[in-house]
Amino acid sequence: MTLRTTLFLLLSVIGISLHAFASPLISTDGVLRQGGFVYGEVPKGATVKLGTIQTTVGEDGTFFAPIPRKADAVLELSVKLTSGEVLTQPLVIEPQEYKTQKINGIPKRKVNPNPDDLKRIKNDKSQILAARKSFRDDKAFMQSFIQPVDGYRISGVYGSRRVFNGEERSWHKGTDFAAPT
Repeated sequence: MTLRTTLFLLLSVIGISLHAFASPLISTDGVLRQGGFVYGEVPKGATVKLGTIQTTVGEDGTFFAPIPRKADAVLELSVKLTSGEVLTQPLVIEPQEYKTQKINGIPKRKVNPNPDDLKRIKNDKSQILAARKSFRDDKAFMQSFIQPVDGYRISGVYGSRRVFNGEERSWHKGTDFAAPT
């Protein structure tokens, strides 16, 4: 199964549609919804920006760009060719309804971390950013993905608002599966 098919099937299950746009020099595809992504192909050597996000372009002209969780209704895809010419393509971004997940009984230090925990969190975030950079540079998004566990319900979804012990915190940045350790 290809990545596109896998993503289409997974995203269809959670109600996200797949769109495609095409122009002579810019080929794009992806989930054009807040919190989604766009990927595609441009001429070799070109640079790509989605709104204000500069994205990595592979040597073969492939690129991947995240769509911000609260993106505007239209984002401009901007491609700068090696000649200096800039091509733009507006992408209509569908709004996304994000669920609110309320979780009670979380230990206080997990809701309001102490300085030692904040130091660990900062280190974790830097490792996550490094992994994401590698992900884009290696074009891993073009590979097939497998679900980490089978037969378990999805208990947390990307983008949902998180309320711990009655206190709203940052939005959820992953997908959780209700599985044993």
